[in-house]
Amino acid sequence: MSLFRYVTATKWTAKALLIAYATYACHHEIEKAVNTVEFYFSKSEPGYVRKEQALNLEIVHELNGKGNLETYVKNYSQRLPVYIRENGIIVGDSDYNISNLTEKERSLLVDIETKKANGYYDE
Repeated sequence: MSLFRYVTATKWTAKALLIAYATYACHHEIEKAVNTVEFYFSKSEPGYVRKEQALNLEIVHELNGKGNLETYVKNYSQRLPVYIRENGIIVGDSDYNISNLTEKERSLLVDIETKKANGYYDE
């Protein structure tokens, strides 16, 4: 009788471990499916990333050649580094961010830098 209990307990333990591993390994896909259902009837706010892209975003953690952690935001076609700056995080490098500014944002940035250079702008 004790052998039967041992086999039954081992079987249920193995099933539980298998389910836990499958959940861990498929976490992103499970989360994406849940979010797709949750936000099915929602629209993206203008200026924000499209819903299809938003639900496919991933945070990726990697160790570099020196053994230090690097963090990226990944979607279908891009993997952008996440940096820390004085006032918070920035996603992507400066060239990437400047290339994605609207003309109005670029104009505002130039105005601010011009005023700073002339001593008219206090932060």
